[in-house]
Amino acid sequence: MSKVIDRYVKANPDKFYSWHTEYDGYGEDYNYDLPSYWVYCNEGYICPEKECGTIHTKTVKEAMRLMRTVVEVQHDGV
Repeated sequence: MSKVIDRYVKANPDKFYSWHTEYDGYGEDYNYDLPSYWVYCNEGYICPEKECGTIHTKTVKEAMRLMRTVVEVQHDGV
């Protein structure tokens, strides 16, 4: 559990609706047994680097970096 991620999600309810940790074997050999962090954006928001509304990473530092890049999707009036 990350208090930092939790606080950021709660402080930005327009961008994020949920997050959790999971032991899913994701990552490199040296960190596969550590938890992964999953952060979910609200509809209409994406993480440009991930090209979607879901952030999945191994560290709080990386999750926070990616969460700070989340932007609202711009529609072309369609």
